Amino acid sequence: MRMGRFLRRLHRAIVEDHLIEPGDGVVIAVSGGPDSMALLHGLAGVNQAYRMGLRLHVGHLNHCTRGSASDEDAAFVSGEAQRLGLAVTVESVDVPARLGPAGAGLERAAREVRYAFLARLARQEGCRVVATGHQADDAAETILQRIIRGTGPRGLAGIPPSRPLAPDAFLADGRAILLVRPLLPFRRRLIARFLEENQLPFRTDASNLLPAPTRNWLRNELIPLLAAKANPGVVGALLRLGELSGWVNSFIEKTARRMLAGLIVDRTDVELALNAASLTGKREILQAELIRQAIMLLGSVEAEIGLRHLKAVMRLAGAGESGKRVHLPGAVVAERRGGQVVLRRTDGSGQDTAVRAAAEQTAGLAVKYPGRTVLPLRRKQLVIKLVTNRRGLIEQFKAGKSGAEELIDADRLRPPLVARARRPGDRFWPLGSSGTKKVGDFLTDQKVPPADRERVCLLCDQLGPVWVMPYRIDDRVRVSELSRNLAYLRLEAIESGGQGARQGS
Repeated sequence: MRMGRFLRRLHRAIVEDHLIEPGDGVVIAVSGGPDSMALLHGLAGVNQAYRMGLRLHVGHLNHCTRGSASDEDAAFVSGEAQRLGLAVTVESVDVPARLGPAGAGLERAAREVRYAFLARLARQEGCRVVATGHQADDAAETILQRIIRGTGPRGLAGIPPSRPLAPDAFLADGRAILLVRPLLPFRRRLIARFLEENQLPFRTDASNLLPAPTRNWLRNELIPLLAAKANPGVVGALLRLGELSGWVNSFIEKTARRMLAGLIVDRTDVELALNAASLTGKREILQAELIRQAIMLLGSVEAEIGLRHLKAVMRLAGAGESGKRVHLPGAVVAERRGGQVVLRRTDGSGQDTAVRAAAEQTAGLAVKYPGRTVLPLRRKQLVIKLVTNRRGLIEQFKAGKSGAEELIDADRLRPPLVARARRPGDRFWPLGSSGTKKVGDFLTDQKVPPADRERVCLLCDQLGPVWVMPYRIDDRVRVSELSRNLAYLRLEAIESGGQGARQGS
């Protein structure tokens, strides 16, 4: 497959699936194998041929699983990236040493540290996209593997072209980091032909020829056997099954997504309450999907949520007794409270994660002024904009004000600003009150539930609290018609990518 034809097909896949936009920063995950090298040369070629203005950065993680061969892979990738004139970051993690003598779960552990490395690199370089070299045969193998292990419509859909990299993977400006697979339309044999015809080098991992892990056995033995004995086009058949399943799953997802907002009775950073009667009134397939999406909103990893977990919550919703509880993956607990099913994120021992989050936030997070600051533990972002006061602006703001936004006098601020948890003894002068109060007493007066008080975040300058978010600003930053420079503050929720995100591939 000649370079020009390959680049045309790759560019079409990128554009049609909206994987990468012109000007994006892209971390290319390169192992040195044939697929990742085709991706590296393909994206570099597309960027040049179609003038996309991409900032390409090569990332390679040495897992230290094959001795000197792993070191040689790292040196090879670094050399190829430099030859193409691309920035490259190579890091090493001794995965076998982390697992200890037993060495159990090597493949999963390597995957986890690799994706953590890619997320960290993307944040460091300000790259919105991480690209990996998964191709069509990988998708077919994934579908077959899930059929053998047991799966549902979501699993049959195979590998998606894109998904959020991780529930907590965001750039500093609040944008989610995406994982994309531009090579999914390409079969392995076409990639091999592309590399051969264009004389592009790659490394061969000898461990891919071993019968273990299961993926190698599927690729090297089972699929060839099925092709020889049952269906020569078995890979194509699996891919068609994946495409059809994807259509069905997309319809179910979108239908449930429209319904979910109407079922949510209340939501905080670590808790979500659903109307039990409304939930049980839906068909089983929609109940399961609604529960799955609700659990994902709390930051759980989808690959760990099975049918038995969904059925357990469905039974809980159908039961009439309060106090019953179900433990779910991702340290999430589901319990029945009156007419509600409440999903609550814990720290693994049953303790509300808000307590731990508050402790971790006490040191303070530097706030961009102006700009966007992600508060990752709260899954929110603080937006600050500077505006010049004009006649009628303050009245206009007050008329349309929501509970999560404020307007303050910027000239009365003493930057730098930080966002932090409340501390013992914190005091401020709540706007409209007759004097100062302890923040804790103010929250009690406002009838803020005890669990929510631990989640409160303060915006502070050098003189102390400016905004007890999202309840009240301090009187010293109040605005008046005499104010010249104003700061507009808004606290926004950040969706974790739970809707439709796939963490299993």
